[in-house]
Amino acid sequence: MNRNAVLEKRKAYSETIKALESYRNAQRKEYQEANSSVKKEILAAVRMRLIQDLCDEIFPAWYGTTWSSAGKSEQPGQGSISHGYFVSTSLQHAGFKLDRDEVARQPTEKVIVAMTKGKRGVVSGRSMDAVMKYLQSQGDGIYLVGMDRHFGYITVRGPDVRFVHSSSDRLLRMVVCEPALGENALSEARYRVFGKLLDDAMLVSWMKGEQYTIK
Repeated sequence: MNRNAVLEKRKAYSETIKALESYRNAQRKEYQEANSSVKKEILAAVRMRLIQDLCDEIFPAWYGTTWSSAGKSEQPGQGSISHGYFVSTSLQHAGFKLDRDEVARQPTEKVIVAMTKGKRGVVSGRSMDAVMKYLQSQGDGIYLVGMDRHFGYITVRGPDVRFVHSSSDRLLRMVVCEPALGENALSEARYRVFGKLLDDAMLVSWMKGEQYTIK
């Protein structure tokens, strides 16, 4: 994505967040009043909306924001943001009720367990080819990925698997979206734990505004 496109995402950021919050409230009401078959349709629509807003609006607005180990920016393009705060802040802005400081400071596996209610996959000491096969076997969607000393997202959209994170690499030092296969923290990690976001239970929690606590 070119710089002008990123700047446009940043300009629209506050409206994107407000619109998503209004959508969340409206869907919560519809879901509460719906029968079982309609509830399935609502969940499918909510999942699609969250994937689109995160992948196409929220993440891109942060591209190019400077990385620093102590970065806690709450606004894309301003100040700096660490890898943990990038994850916690983007989730919070997408409407997940959490303490972004708590999430950013906790071990990544604890965060993944809390967000996915214990559903996680650990892929340690394996090649990136094995990691890619694992991700594609789990299907399209957004994943949290915790590594030895790093935290970020994986997005899977068909054959396109991307690593979205606040990179501390000395040649980057900013939020980036890059191919998962390549010279990056994901490929270099010895330990990798994945948690797929946005299953039905998580969507219901999102609509209800339930608080996530990291234990």
